[in-house]
Amino acid sequence: MLESTASLARWQAGPQGRALIGAEAELLGEALDDVFGQELLQVGCWGSGRELLARSRIRRQTVVASCPDSAAGQADLIASPARLPVAGGSVDAVLLPHSLEVEPDPYAVVREADRVLAGEGQLLVLGFRPWSPWGLRAAAAAAGYPPGLRRMLAESRLRDWLVLLGYEIVSSRRYLY
Repeated sequence: MLESTASLARWQAGPQGRALIGAEAELLGEALDDVFGQELLQVGCWGSGRELLARSRIRRQTVVASCPDSAAGQADLIASPARLPVAGGSVDAVLLPHSLEVEPDPYAVVREADRVLAGEGQLLVLGFRPWSPWGLRAAAAAAGYPPGLRRMLAESRLRDWLVLLGYEIVSSRRYLY
C-alpha cells in the first residue's frame, strides 16, 4: 500500500497529474457554487492540500484519508471510507474524488456517504470511465493508471447504485477526453 501511495503521489506531482487535478478543481469549483450548508466532507486524499475544495462556499471542510501514509498531512481524520466516524445525517455535501476506484468495496463507500449526508445533501463523485482513453490506459498498465487504481466503475453502474439509494442525478460531466 505504501509503495502504491508513493507512486500515486509522484504521478500527481507530474505534469499529467497536475493537469488532471487542475481540470478537476475547475470542474468542482463550478459544481460547488451551488452547494450550500455547514459541513463538507471529502472522502479520500486526491491532489495536494485542499485544492479540490478551494472554491467551496462551505467553510467547515473535513478531509478523510483511509491510511496515514496517504494523508501526507492533508487529512483531518484517518478512517475507513466504508465506516466513517461521523454522525448520520450530519453532512451537507460529500465529495468522493476517485475514492470508489481505490477502495476495495466501492458500494460500501457509497452507502456510507449516503448515511452521513443530510436529507437534502449533495454527493459529488469524480471518477474515470472504463471505456475512455484513461480507462484503456489503465487496463493496459499492470499497476493501474494512475498508479494504485483498483478498478474503474462504469457510469451506468454508479447511476444504478445511486438510484437504488433514492438519489436524483442532477448532472454528469465529462472532462479531459
